[in-house]
Amino acid sequence: MPLGIIAAVLAVVSVGIAVSPLGTILGSMISVTRDHENLKTRVDAHELGAVMVDVLRDPSMDSVDFISGDDERIPARLRDLGASYLALDQESGTARLEFGGGFYHYGYEVQVEGIDAYRLVCYGENEDDLEELGTFKHIKKQNRVPGSD
Repeated sequence: MPLGIIAAVLAVVSVGIAVSPLGTILGSMISVTRDHENLKTRVDAHELGAVMVDVLRDPSMDSVDFISGDDERIPARLRDLGASYLALDQESGTARLEFGGGFYHYGYEVQVEGIDAYRLVCYGENEDDLEELGTFKHIKKQNRVPGSD
């Protein structure tokens, strides 16, 4: 078979995959994996964790356990990330900022530890996707550098 025909067949197959549901699924999986890895390596992840703790400790949020990612009650610093939602559990001192959907969910989770510290992890649906990002001292919002939240 001449090389031109093989190239044409491969081009048709490639276009077919790209415009088919399979191509959309593969593209989404690649995008989600990249976005999840980006969360793990953000240099400001600990600052985002501090903002999550602020929301968790906000008295006006005491009866709230689930907030849509675009809800105005979520600080702009978190809202601008495009998360699906923020889940709060005041009793356990845990907040989850979740991304993704459909085939894969991932995000940040903070666990308050004592009065002034929190543990931050980046999680995914698979057990091996859990990455400990550290335990940080929580600086109250009014004591932070302006513009850091």
